[in-house]
Amino acid sequence: MMSKLVVSRTPTRISLLGGGSDFPAHYKKYGGAVLSGAIDCYIDVVVKDRFFDEIVVSTSERETCRVVSEIKHNLIREAMKLTGNDWKSIQISTLADIPGHGTGLGSSASVTVGVLKALLAFKELNTYPGNLADMAYDVEANILGYSTGVQDQLAAAFGGLRYIEFRRGGIDISEPLYTGDLADYLILLYTGMVRNGQSILQPFLNSMSEKSGLLIKITELAMQGREAIEEEDWQKLGYLVDSAWTIKKQFESQVSNRDIDLIYEKAKFLGAWGCKILGAGGGGFFLVIAPKEKREEIVHRLQLRELPFKFEERGSRILFDDNRK
Repeated sequence: MMSKLVVSRTPTRISLLGGGSDFPAHYKKYGGAVLSGAIDCYIDVVVKDRFFDEIVVSTSERETCRVVSEIKHNLIREAMKLTGNDWKSIQISTLADIPGHGTGLGSSASVTVGVLKALLAFKELNTYPGNLADMAYDVEANILGYSTGVQDQLAAAFGGLRYIEFRRGGIDISEPLYTGDLADYLILLYTGMVRNGQSILQPFLNSMSEKSGLLIKITELAMQGREAIEEEDWQKLGYLVDSAWTIKKQFESQVSNRDIDLIYEKAKFLGAWGCKILGAGGGGFFLVIAPKEKREEIVHRLQLRELPFKFEERGSRILFDDNRK
């Protein structure tokens, strides 16, 4: 018996500017843009065949099923269905560099993209990053009905720090932007607060037409952010992120809370140019943009666990594939 093994690696992301304008309900009317960067914090997916006629899914919990439809993990179940209902005698495991749900780093999209990438490779099929992102969005938004924009899937599939413009007729994705030493000016801190992104995003989605003016301003800031990156003006980028955070707090009351506001106020007092909660808000990772010389003091004084990172230019990829031997 010849064993088959495939391992995919998919980056998570930080969204610097433009988040919220990537929802089709908005950008198909008004357009939108985001600055979103893949980082070297990964979701690894292992797919391996098994001797017994069963499906094993191993994430934070372990499931053993006879058929795909019995799998409780929504993202993995629907990704398997999308790649064929003939799965059997197989094990799928996920390994993450970051905590579970609610981090604000787009991990759900990275899981979906990574599982699809590994399953397709297991079947000796390949797909372009754009198609991979489309499939992942289909799973999350259209099949499962999650409230999600499209930037997370694109960041996971394509990698790099990119300016993504959303137009009525389609999506334009830039080549990876040159980041220089930008990562040295960014501090990623874990608040320890776990939030349910859907509980924040669904009310936002329901009232999106009323937020169009705010989202247009968010889009304009993303455009200016691209210019700041091209000029390597990290102070300007920090100010833009700060302005966007002020606007984002007007989206929904749950985006921020007193604890997050205190973290923000301390970081600004210590010299930060800009700060924001990543993702939907309410918890997860807190991003600080500050001068290099302020970094050590900010990390020490805020007393939050830091997640060191660099930008990742590669999107979802196959680390190992027995089929290629």
